[in-house]
Amino acid sequence: MTESKKYPWIVVGLLWVVALLNYMDRQMIATMRPSMQLDITELQQATNYGYLMAVFLWVYGSMKVCAPHYGTIAYMVSVTWQSQHGPFRTSFLVKASFRHTHIPSRP
Repeated sequence: MTESKKYPWIVVGLLWVVALLNYMDRQMIATMRPSMQLDITELQQATNYGYLMAVFLWVYGSMKVCAPHYGTIAYMVSVTWQSQHGPFRTSFLVKASFRHTHIPSRP
C-alpha cells in the first residue's frame, strides 16, 4: 500500500472493529444467561450466577494486568522450543479443562 493520509485512518478503523468485537465477546456470557441456566441448574440462583460473572471478570482482568509480562517470559525461552511444545501444551490444557466436564444431553 502506498503512503497516503488515509492509511493511518484505515488502521484506526480496523483496530476499532477489533476492539468492538472484543467487548462484544466479553458480554456474551451475560447475554447467554437464560441458555446457561437451562443447562446448568446451579446458575438459576442469582448468587451463583453472580459468582460466575465475578470469577470470569477477575480472571479476565488478571490476564489484562499480566499480559505485558508474557512477552518477557516468552523471550526467556527459545522460539524453537515454544513452537515445538506450544501445540502440545495447548491441547493438554484443553483436555484437562474438559476432563471433569459433563455436558448433559437435552431431552
